[in-house]
Order: sequence, then C-alpha cells, then structure tokens
Amino acid sequence: IGQILQLSRLEGLPQVEFQSVDLSAMLEEIILDAAFEAESQNKRVIFQHQNYAVMAGNSDLLSSAIENVLRNAIHYAQRSIQVVLLTVNQVNRITITDDGPGVNDALLAALFTPFYRLSEARDRDSGGVGLGLAIAKQAVSLHGGHITATNVTGGGLRVCIELPIARQTPSELDKNTAKAEHIKCQLQPD
Repeated sequence: IGQILQLSRLEGLPQVEFQSVDLSAMLEEIILDAAFEAESQNKRVIFQHQNYAVMAGNSDLLSSAIENVLRNAIHYAQRSIQVVLLTVNQVNRITITDDGPGVNDALLAALFTPFYRLSEARDRDSGGVGLGLAIAKQAVSLHGGHITATNVTGGGLRVCIELPIARQTPSELDKNTAKAEHIKCQLQPD
C-alpha cells in the first residue's frame, strides 16, 4: 500500500522542491546499504564514479528511484552488479548493470509500467507487485530526466538514468530530449 500511495503522490505532483544534491555521496550511501543485501546472496556491488557529481534535485525522490533500480538488479544478478556515475554534456548518467538473465526485448518498455511484473507467479513475498520501477520512472521524470532499460550482450540488464545537472524549463527539456534521442546510453562495451 505504501508504494501505491507513493506512486499516486508522485503522479499528482506538478513540481517538487529542489536543492543541491551530491549524487556521488548519495550513491555511496545507497550502495553501502545495498551491499549488505548483495553479500548475503553471495553477490557484489561495484561502484565507479568521478569525485563529485552534483545536480539540482530532491534527494528523497532520487534516492528512492535509484534504490528501486539497484534492489531489482541485486535480485536478478547472478554474481555482480555494476553502478557507474558519469557527468557528460550537463547530464548526470547513472547506469546499473547486472549479470542476470536480462529481459525479453519486447518487454523492456513495459518494465516501467505500474503493476507490471515479468512473471505472474511473482507476488509481494517473492518479488514485489510491480511498482518499484514505475516509481523510479516518475521520480526521474519529475527531475526532467529519462530512465531506460537495455539488455547486455551475453546476459544481464542495464538500466540507465539520465538526470540534467540543472533544472530545465519545458522548452529546454524538449530541445535536450531531441539531442539525446540519438545517443545510446552505454558507457562500456558489452
């Protein structure tokens, strides 16, 4: 019920309060916490980042989005999860890549739809109700960003979160979205 309420609140927000957010520090904190969960399953989380990545944003919403994606990656990974943070062309790009089974290409876009689950057999006890990635998408969208998922050659899933460094007006968002449509969100070769 908490996730349903969270998604409903996010969908109803026309605007959120922003402050300066150090993404490097935020990710370190999230990963430190998630690493315990990963280690208990004999998996490891690897974090690569530059020294400092900052943006205008809402730290609670961003933390929730990133944590939802990271926990999914831990759930599906076989052995490792790689998190990379880079700032490129006024955009903070976070990629979270697991070495799990990946997702059927035809189903990738549906991953961010509320209540969508890859397997109908999954329930709250075995894997959630399908709201975590929908919440992540809404939180990223409220920051003028984008979230996408792609399969990794050889197995695994890569989720890419792109967030502008500064808050943008709707016309700036449209202009930057058009520029970014041709850029593939991959940081290292598969």
